[in-house]
Amino acid sequence: MSLQNDIDKLTVKITAFETIIASGITPIQVASLMPMIKNSLKDARDVLMTARTRTRDLLQSVVIDAAPLPPVDLIGILDIGTVMLDWTTGAGNGIEGHKVLRNEDGGEFEQIGLDIPTPTVAYSDDTVENDHVYVYKVVAYNATHDSLAADNEITITA
Repeated sequence: MSLQNDIDKLTVKITAFETIIASGITPIQVASLMPMIKNSLKDARDVLMTARTRTRDLLQSVVIDAAPLPPVDLIGILDIGTVMLDWTTGAGNGIEGHKVLRNEDGGEFEQIGLDIPTPTVAYSDDTVENDHVYVYKVVAYNATHDSLAADNEITITA
């Protein structure tokens, strides 16, 4: 049975109670209806608890399936054939690590090196060659997604 069906049934019961109350029923008649009213209130509580549980489960699945935010504050330093990168981890959603992406001389971005598990927030690229332009960016990943591309790319000329 769907949650909407449960809510519709409760709406019908509430409307019936409102009609009874508006009809000028006596206190003795109200007392005779108390078991039915208690059962309806219990049904209402059960529907609300089910709605709360379903909402919580839905929110958890959305959070679990969401991509993490990309890292920020990416910096890079060139030092004798090596580019040393450092960044700050983006927020939440179960970040498991980072991937360093690089393009060389305007080519396509490709991942360099292995995935970098958290809490590490640094990488040294020792494959740079003189007279080339490198653009770096870092993305975060969790169990299900990579973050969107980071806004902060850095360019290093070797």
